[in-house]
Amino acid sequence: MLEIVPFLPEHARQIRQDGTEAPEISDEALAVMARGPFAGTLLLDGQPAACAGIALYWPGRGEAWAIVDRRASECCLALHRAVRRARDECGVRRVEALVDIDFERGHRWARSLGFRPHSEPLEAYFPSGRSAVLYERVRW
Repeated sequence: MLEIVPFLPEHARQIRQDGTEAPEISDEALAVMARGPFAGTLLLDGQPAACAGIALYWPGRGEAWAIVDRRASECCLALHRAVRRARDECGVRRVEALVDIDFERGHRWARSLGFRPHSEPLEAYFPSGRSAVLYERVRW
C-alpha cells in the first residue's frame, strides 16, 4: 500500500539505514528540509521508501531534494507524480536541484521533471568531495 505523509527527519534516517546511497545528512539540514513549502514521505507498506521536498533559500527560490530507497522502484510512478505536483503547486519561482555527477538516474529524473542543467559541474561540492551538477527550473 502506498501513502504520502508529511516528512519527518526520522523518515530520512530510516531510509539511509535501509542501504540507500544518500550521504549522511546533519540534523540541522534535515530540519531545514522539513520546513519548506513541501516536504513529504512516500510510505510503502508503512515504511518510508522516499522523502522529497523543496527547501527555501528565500521566498521565490528553493532547492528540490530527494532521498530515495532502492525499494522505491516499486512505486516510482507515484513518486514522480507526487514530486511533479509539489513542484507545480509550491509557489516557488526558481527551484534548483543538485545531482551527484555520476548518478545517471538522478540526471534523467531531474530532466523528466523539467529541470535543465545550469552550469558546468561543481567540483568537490558535496562533503564527501564528490562533484555535482546544478539543475534549475524557473517559472515566470
